[in-house]
Amino acid sequence: MKRILVVSGILGFLMIVAVFYTSQNYQRFLDTSLRLPVDGFVFQVDPGTSGNTIIKRLAGFGFTQDSWQWRLLMRLEPPSIKIGEYRLENELLPRELLQQLSGGEVVQYRFTLVEGWTFNQLQQALAGDEVLQQVSERTGADSDDDSNSTLLSDLGIDHPEGWFFPETYQFTRGDSDTDILFRAKKAMDE
Repeated sequence: MKRILVVSGILGFLMIVAVFYTSQNYQRFLDTSLRLPVDGFVFQVDPGTSGNTIIKRLAGFGFTQDSWQWRLLMRLEPPSIKIGEYRLENELLPRELLQQLSGGEVVQYRFTLVEGWTFNQLQQALAGDEVLQQVSERTGADSDDDSNSTLLSDLGIDHPEGWFFPETYQFTRGDSDTDILFRAKKAMDE
């Protein structure tokens, strides 16, 4: 009987030590920032990407380790990950990463439509933007060229000059040149 109590006491003590060590290890993980470059890192989250996949990709870049701590954090505080392009800043903690991905704090880009531009100049500027997806047709021809007739018809205009509000428009990766045109046309209508 004494022996059972001694063994039970030792096992209980070992369990307490294991729980203490594990909780300390987990807390150290939560307090340790990811090893991101000093100037940050732009990270793309595609549709259907799971939290585990994100952690594996970040581990592949050497920014963190794919560990049980990440799985526990995502189980205790399940993120609702939103797609988009994220700027991960240096000194980012694990919880902050999940909050950023859940909050949809995606990178915003800008396109400035300059007052006085012709439609051809506007199309050339849109075509020169490296982030915008190129959807509308571009021939470099005059604005009344037949190649633009479908786009102009979709916009509800016959002649494009003067129908786009000069402004700086924010957009995210994945937005298209026609998205900007529709927003500029709507702003001018309003």
